[in-house]
Amino acid sequence: MKSNTPLKRTPFKPRSYDLAVQKQLSATGYMYPLKAVTLKKHSRSSGYKITIRGKEIVFWSLKIADWKWSLWIRQRDKKCLLCGKTDNLTNSHFYGRSNAGTRFHPDNCDTFCMECHTKMEVLKGIDQEYYLFKLNQIGKERMDILQNLSQSSYSRTQAIKEVMIFISKNPINNINEIQL
Repeated sequence: MKSNTPLKRTPFKPRSYDLAVQKQLSATGYMYPLKAVTLKKHSRSSGYKITIRGKEIVFWSLKIADWKWSLWIRQRDKKCLLCGKTDNLTNSHFYGRSNAGTRFHPDNCDTFCMECHTKMEVLKGIDQEYYLFKLNQIGKERMDILQNLSQSSYSRTQAIKEVMIFISKNPINNINEIQL
């Protein structure tokens, strides 16, 4: 038997994650308090709007978040971190993009040219060259934080909210004004 009573919608609540990981993140300065951030349904589309410090922004899709994050990383580094080339640059993730906890973490991403990116991705599964590169680049303590984040139960929605906040607080060449 079906009931004619309409379903009640509950307000959006981001999933929580390990308290230890949250403390480690705030120690690195990457994570920002989300208490000042609200997420509400956008009335004219299927998307949501997020309010950051009083400014309403349309909540990014995963594709837009990836695109803006890749631009941010490539503009931060400006060249391949292995060979120094400045053309055909890509954003490489030490822990893959399937890990929401590290997908948009600055320590997890590096700028490589296409050749070096391919080389590092192949070597990632064979030897520890990429691991040693990251360890030398960010140190043991931050490497441990990345590993904990890669194993955390972090939602994509939470990751997108945090990358929106991060980019709004750390703009490079007015990336917030760039639109698809």
